[in-house]
Amino acid sequence: MDTVFLRAVVPAFLLGALAASFPACGGSATGQPPSSASGVPSTKARRIAAQWGGAVTYLPNWAPRGVALSNWWAEGLDSAADDNRLVVQFVRRATHLDWEVSDPRETDRVAGGIVCRYGRFAARFISGRTVFYRRRTGSEIAWVCIPASGTYAPGFAIRRLTISLRQHVGRVGQLRASDLERMVASAQPSPPGRAPDSHYELPPQREVKRMAASFRRPLFVPTRLPGGFIFSQWRVSPHRDSLDRRRVLDVTFGRDALSTLLVWTVYSGIDKEGFDCPRKPLRLAPTSAQHQILIHRRSIYAIEGIHGVSVWTCVRANTVGNAKPLEIAVWYNIRLHSPAMLSLAMRMIGYGKLVRTK
Repeated sequence: MDTVFLRAVVPAFLLGALAASFPACGGSATGQPPSSASGVPSTKARRIAAQWGGAVTYLPNWAPRGVALSNWWAEGLDSAADDNRLVVQFVRRATHLDWEVSDPRETDRVAGGIVCRYGRFAARFISGRTVFYRRRTGSEIAWVCIPASGTYAPGFAIRRLTISLRQHVGRVGQLRASDLERMVASAQPSPPGRAPDSHYELPPQREVKRMAASFRRPLFVPTRLPGGFIFSQWRVSPHRDSLDRRRVLDVTFGRDALSTLLVWTVYSGIDKEGFDCPRKPLRLAPTSAQHQILIHRRSIYAIEGIHGVSVWTCVRANTVGNAKPLEIAVWYNIRLHSPAMLSLAMRMIGYGKLVRTK
């Protein structure tokens, strides 16, 4: 029989943010090929909106020729508008463009002076919007402030958004200032990032094949999701951080809001800390609530933290063609938590599909 342990602990890699800031880990793959960006394709816009919410996921409807979508991520806490932002990255030859959407009160915006005040910055009226522009040594940025209607989470309404586009100057392929201004002025909301009713959308098979090729080890993927959730993106990193050196695959799912993120993770390697895949699980939390289940003769564990709940299982080396131990985990936002959700998460882990590398 299998045991589920509940304990008030937050996964270290999710402290301070509901979604991992993917570009923070060097030497890893985004899982997303560049695409044409004369606007963002609706399929990609929907995947981005899954993490942020379609009503407030403003993306460019126009871009100069040669601009391509390269990556995106959402970060922050769904209960604090001053820490939330959506970052969408584009490239044009050697030039990198950072598109950011945030609440005007977001800490870095205020500290960086990205505010909409007439007379303080150069401003132009484009497509019915006032576009501000500033150039400093090494970079230039254009931005708008617009009214919006949406929420980060129940009870946390969004009334206005600041949308900006920044580039480093002096690189091949850089945009003209007028193109920066026109691109940011073209911002429009995205289609809802969710599936209807109880339906859900798993990663397409072509994406699963790309995950396996990048991970280069056997892995597991989910076969079911909570209703409304859709696949957003994936990323392989050589290690989580300086303490956890295991190779890691993160697959992010969302349901049209920052408060409904779900992250599926596969680790490969030895957990030297011995916490997530313990040899003696009873020592984890002897006073915690305990439940017994049986899923494929494999123990399933869970920890409940401030911001979310983690559920995981461990696969010993040489069990499914894996030279090193595997850990399969799912983390979901605490706002989703309920006995039914915990049960579903455990079944997601227990019935994950094995994908072998070829």
